[in-house]
Amino acid sequence: TPREVERSFAVCNRCPDQVDEGCASPKGCPAGLPVNRLATLTMDEGGFGGYGAYEAARLAVNNNPLLLAGAQACDPCQAQQGCRNAVSRAGIQIQDMHARLAEHYVDHKDQFPRPEITPNGKKVAVIGDGPSAIVTALHLAASGTEVTIFSKTGKLGGLMDMIPRIGDAQASINEMMASFPNIKVVKDDHANPERDWKAEGFDGVVVGAGLVYCLPEDVYFPEGHKDQQHAVDFIAAHQSDETSLKGKRVMIVGGGKTAVDAALLAQQRGAEVEVCYRRDIGSMKEYKELVDAGITIKPFLKPVSSAEAAEGGSFVMFNVTKLAEGGAKTDGKRLVRATGEDERRTADLILWATPGVRNPEWQRLKDEAVIPVELVGDLVERNNTVAHAVGSGRKGALA
Repeated sequence: TPREVERSFAVCNRCPDQVDEGCASPKGCPAGLPVNRLATLTMDEGGFGGYGAYEAARLAVNNNPLLLAGAQACDPCQAQQGCRNAVSRAGIQIQDMHARLAEHYVDHKDQFPRPEITPNGKKVAVIGDGPSAIVTALHLAASGTEVTIFSKTGKLGGLMDMIPRIGDAQASINEMMASFPNIKVVKDDHANPERDWKAEGFDGVVVGAGLVYCLPEDVYFPEGHKDQQHAVDFIAAHQSDETSLKGKRVMIVGGGKTAVDAALLAQQRGAEVEVCYRRDIGSMKEYKELVDAGITIKPFLKPVSSAEAAEGGSFVMFNVTKLAEGGAKTDGKRLVRATGEDERRTADLILWATPGVRNPEWQRLKDEAVIPVELVGDLVERNNTVAHAVGSGRKGALA
């Protein structure tokens, strides 16, 4: 409630862990928000709503522009998880504090001056349209740099629209971009490392192109494999449509957040869903969501190969190796070992929620380019959260 959020501001304001207006929490904000400083400003006049809240809202949005597209994108909030003060004083809702500041900014945006831009004569290409690329562009533009964003689709937001708690981030992002006439968005599917960026007039390049999501190389696929795709592509294609999968059997391979989101979406579309995971169920961070939804989880199964059904069939035959739990790893997860047993499962559609891979050509561009090149987002830290992408984008702009 608003009262609880205001109490969180007050408690955070009195936190003994403040260091140089920062936060001494073992896990600060990956997006770079100065948590204690925001709380101190907000409560300067004894309560929310005064000039202090105005300053805090402006500072928060300047540091993390994507707060306006949905503060709940930072979920879970690492600053909140690592807050030592919250251990003894439960109820410090850092995530909701940031959301409240974003709301305050939106409610009073007529009072916030449009940014004054002094051109600095520099021109930078930003490749990508996800959170890290957007934040990089906004920070560069605020410094007076002429920015050209090369977007594969022409639509900004990247995978943010796939996060249900954010919804459609497009409108908020477009509104932010409108404040900067020195940002241009170009729909260009050929923004590749081979281009001569210097010859095109750019003084630097920032690459936030993200990871490449493809089917795993260690699994045999028949030619075509039309009934198999990556879970990210599935979510992107079906998030905004109402395509029915009623009567279809869908197999999800993986155990991360993408696997869970794909499984829940397929179920919403009417499919009978099964999740194939190579570890024990307890190792899945989000497994309770699947259990609560009545989705079957098959642990200790490793895909080996797949084959299209015989003539006249519509399903995919899916060969797996059974695994068993082994010893403990240093990260707390259990090792797995093959049992020597195989089995065959069938499905109408297989969705691979396997990790994305970096395009090594971008690193080569950085190493060999004659102009400054910075890599941001998943290309440098694969944390897969909007908060980390924001922090990486800020660092890339500064660099």
